[in-house]
Amino acid sequence: MLKYLLASAVSVAGALTFPASIQAEPINFRATLLVSCIIVVTDGALAPNGDYTLLSSENTGGLPATATVTALGGAPRLTFTAPTITSSADVTGVTPQIRYVSPGGANQPYTSSQTTYNQSGLLGTYTVNAQASKPTGFNVGTYTIGTVLTCSG
Repeated sequence: MLKYLLASAVSVAGALTFPASIQAEPINFRATLLVSCIIVVTDGALAPNGDYTLLSSENTGGLPATATVTALGGAPRLTFTAPTITSSADVTGVTPQIRYVSPGGANQPYTSSQTTYNQSGLLGTYTVNAQASKPTGFNVGTYTIGTVLTCSG
């Protein structure tokens, strides 16, 4: 009987022995980087040409605007909205335009549409000019051409 119990104990112990198993679990490291920007703008000034048919920051007495964009986290994408014109006088039929250049390579000709530019580095300085023409001439009043500069990643 003792022989039978010993054999049964060995048998049960053998049944509880499991072969070695291999397990694999991935270990991941993640980061989400966001581009954030600091935009510093100096507004420009419009001036009329001799016959008051063109208001421009490039006319004598006008002044371009400047925008400095400092990015953190990567080179940003800049968006200039389509320019708008507001005035205390009639601006019916007047289409404002902007253009911008930068030492970093931006060279946007005058446009009345929204534009984008991919800044190549973390720092960019832009010279922005604006103009609007009216073949019949601008009346006395206050005129503002505006665009909104947005920086994104």
